[in-house]
Amino acid sequence: MRANADVDAYLRRQPGFLWRQIVATDDGRLIDIVAYDSPAHARAGAAGITGEMAHSPVHDTIAHETVDWQITSTLHRLA
Repeated sequence: MRANADVDAYLRRQPGFLWRQIVATDDGRLIDIVAYDSPAHARAGAAGITGEMAHSPVHDTIAHETVDWQITSTLHRLA
């Protein structure tokens, strides 16, 4: 989680960023959920993770072949 510090700072600067949550499944997978106010902002933010943030130490902690990037729309949220 420490390796995510610079990514967190990057996300906070992105237009439309709402929140980020990293969760672990019972089988050990990590799911990184990043919420934006629009799909366009989400695509721009995601592009920066592999572009502007390509030097981030977090990339050394990830098995990149297991990454599944998805941009979806929220259908229902209860806060």
